[in-house]
Amino acid sequence: MGCLVLLLLIAWPIAEIDLMIRATRAFGLPWVLLALAVAAIVGSAIMRRPGLGVANRVRRAWARGVAPARELFDALLVLAAGFLLVFPGFLSDGIALLLLLPPVRALLFWWATARLMARVQVHSTGGFEPGSRPSPGGPRRPAGDVVIDAEWEEVGPDGPAAPDRPALPDPQSSAEPGERDG
Repeated sequence: MGCLVLLLLIAWPIAEIDLMIRATRAFGLPWVLLALAVAAIVGSAIMRRPGLGVANRVRRAWARGVAPARELFDALLVLAAGFLLVFPGFLSDGIALLLLLPPVRALLFWWATARLMARVQVHSTGGFEPGSRPSPGGPRRPAGDVVIDAEWEEVGPDGPAAPDRPALPDPQSSAEPGERDG
């Protein structure tokens, strides 16, 4: 994996420079510079746009009871597309334009989730009832009443009954706590 990243870091700028030289020969330097400037302006506008829209889509997904993975993944890809448009070069601009297409984002989401699911192992520890077996869909909801195990201490109007704790001041009394002890 490290060699692939190193190769990409070397090959990417070479490919970008080659494409810019070819575009300059075909269209002229002013048009190439204009295209790069327009791409950078559009990219910066795209990078500013997703914030509020993503927050609203995530809120709606949570309201439906669905994890907002797709919405967040789309927002990440749109942000990456904006960054690639700001980055000078026609290869990065082409990839950015692909990332802006919803079918391409859907395909990438499907690929990423399939790849992630292939690497994840789910283990269930069982249900809530004694002697229950793990269910394939995860733990079941408890049947009947829910039991909460807790410790408690009864506190009367004068404070806790335990002698090792100081008495609580009377909330209706105007005296300071030090004045009552005397």
